[in-house]
Amino acid sequence: LKDLYARLADQIKLSKTSHVYFALIYKGKKEGKVDLSMTCSQIKYQTGDLYAYEYSVDAITESEESVYATNSFVAVRVQMLYNGSYKYLSCPLFIPISPSSTVDSLKKALFSRMSRFILPSMDASKEDGYTKYMINTREPMYLLEILNNRPLSSTAIFSKKYIDCEFCDKKGHETNCGFSFLEESNLSLATLFGKMKTKRDFILNLKMNPQSEIISVDKFREQFECSRIDDISLGLSSKANITLIDCFESFVREEQLDQDNMWYCKHCKKDVQAIKKMDIFRLPKVLIIHLKRFKSKIIKMVRTYLTQGKLDDFIDYPIKNLDLTKYVKLNDSNEKYVYDLFAVSNHYGSLAGGHYTATCLNPVTKEWVECDDSHVDLTKPIAGKQGYVLFYTLRGNNPEQQIQLLNIT
Repeated sequence: LKDLYARLADQIKLSKTSHVYFALIYKGKKEGKVDLSMTCSQIKYQTGDLYAYEYSVDAITESEESVYATNSFVAVRVQMLYNGSYKYLSCPLFIPISPSSTVDSLKKALFSRMSRFILPSMDASKEDGYTKYMINTREPMYLLEILNNRPLSSTAIFSKKYIDCEFCDKKGHETNCGFSFLEESNLSLATLFGKMKTKRDFILNLKMNPQSEIISVDKFREQFECSRIDDISLGLSSKANITLIDCFESFVREEQLDQDNMWYCKHCKKDVQAIKKMDIFRLPKVLIIHLKRFKSKIIKMVRTYLTQGKLDDFIDYPIKNLDLTKYVKLNDSNEKYVYDLFAVSNHYGSLAGGHYTATCLNPVTKEWVECDDSHVDLTKPIAGKQGYVLFYTLRGNNPEQQIQLLNIT
């Protein structure tokens, strides 16, 4: 992402007084964790689109790298009335502000961001703009709530029971908390964040008031939607495709469990977002690699939805010399684990319907053949989007003997 940052800064002519903050957004909500040390291949495995937000260096004292580890941004999801019902806009706002700042400072920083949508006939540039259009009025420009993103209770095994709200003691999960109940304007954000019993993002929900007469609706719709850049040439020497080694790196990388998969810690006696890690201790003579070509995701809104689809990423897998030695933990004899490909199971189509073929190495003639139903033709092994299950044999292992053991004719 550091390389992407540099190219993007050059493309948008980023000033020296500004930085860029990256966030993964899915259905108007921040998803997963991002930091500048991540590679673009890692980002591709995440859910959502990558958004870039420009902010002033004066707004936050932390460095560009450390803002991802601190609550230096408050996410604000924006709702607007469309055809009689409130709809979330495609991308949320991110307000850069230090955790040592006060609640009042956050509210004024948000109003400063939203004041560009006020009608030209109204003057919001003065210091009393916030007081005039948000406090001393019957119809404020917008209403603020604390988004209800509380996780399930540890006792909710067979029912959806959520932890009690830390701000208003509500027990239900359907409603958000009003943000106006925080009468202490000098309350620090760090104190506010500290009230949360579980580690999660503090998110505000902003409802545009349809009764307000100061909003320029057309200006709001035109300027709020994010610009999309589908292709930025990074000019890097690395390949754009995902390699099989990239997949192994992702497989053994540490992963923090999300809020829906929390782990009970017997030492601190509470559910935590634990760190999970997979390791490889031994490798076989015949290695079968099953690529994840199909995905499913549970989306929790008013109802719970299950979305499914196929992953068509190009995986560049080697025909020879797949060296996995460094991934083997129990390797006191310093044995080399170098593999050669001898078969591939291919899938064409989608989740709704598709077709399987096999590309195999004839161990006698040393020729590659394509097996498609009753048709068998000579071919060449080519990596691509269709590769689904890969079959490798350890260097020095005789694939013909393995085939005989498997009773394959």
